[in-house]
Amino acid sequence: MSEKNDGVCTSHSEKLRIAKKRLPPDMSEIALRGVSRNDLLRLAAAAAAHAAGKGSEDAAISFMLRAIGEIDQLSKEFPQCASRILTAAFELLAASNVLLSWNSLAEHDRQSATLRPLVKHNAAKSAAIERARGIATELWGADSAQEFHISSMAEQVEDILRREGFEELPKTERIKEWIKPTAPDYARKPGRRPKTS
Repeated sequence: MSEKNDGVCTSHSEKLRIAKKRLPPDMSEIALRGVSRNDLLRLAAAAAAHAAGKGSEDAAISFMLRAIGEIDQLSKEFPQCASRILTAAFELLAASNVLLSWNSLAEHDRQSATLRPLVKHNAAKSAAIERARGIATELWGADSAQEFHISSMAEQVEDILRREGFEELPKTERIKEWIKPTAPDYARKPGRRPKTS
């Protein structure tokens, strides 16, 4: 049996050949042999696996089982249409799986786009922290007179970072927190060092 579609005669075997090219291997096998109740159950289980949470999964399984029960009943009442009913149900479930997958990918892309600026900001901040600690370590290493406390070192580090082109630096208090892990014991003591004459 064949049908006319836009002036092209397409036989059932031609449709199956086209379907086989477009479908994944397991689905193209189903297209060639026809849809069974087990195919619907497997596809329903795959759709349930895509559900977001346990409550959604239970609801999806419940809907699927009721739908399959209705399809079974229709197939018994109208045996001449059973194959077409099963095929239509299978295609609806397949379309639902495609939509779920597409929605998941779209949500992932949306979240990635939302996080991208944050990742960029965090990378710039990490680079500034690393450089601040490096500068502080170098300066404290050269501080033989032990003059630099954390506060004065933070001011020096901030000045150097700005001259090196680091933008959007935090206040000096935050830079103090960045360099504190690299500070020697004398730099952690409270108060200013007395000036030596």
